[in-house]
Amino acid sequence: PTYHLSDLEALEKPYGRRALMSSLHAREAEGRRKMVRTKDWKYVHDPMGDKDELYDLVNDPWELYNVVEDLAHSEILADLRLKLADWSIQTEDAKAVPLP
Repeated sequence: PTYHLSDLEALEKPYGRRALMSSLHAREAEGRRKMVRTKDWKYVHDPMGDKDELYDLVNDPWELYNVVEDLAHSEILADLRLKLADWSIQTEDAKAVPLP
C-alpha cells in the first residue's frame, strides 16, 4: 500500500512518560557502533555484544529485516566483517571488529 505523511495524523500521539518509555523499550544502540556499506549490503557491528545487523539494501532499502543470522548470507557477512576489520586496522582504530 501507498502511505502519505497525512496518514500519521491517524496515529495516537505519545506524550510525557509514555513517549519516553516507548523509546526505551525499543532496542537502542549502546557504545560505539561501526558500519560498512556496499552498494547492495550494509553491516553494522555492535561492540556491546547485543546483535550485529546485516541488511540487503536491494530488497530491503528501508532496512526493516536484519538478515545477519540467515546462513544464506554468511559469505557476504564474512566479507563485510573483513572489510570493516581492514578499515579498523588502516585507521588504527583501537576497537577492532571480530574476524569471521
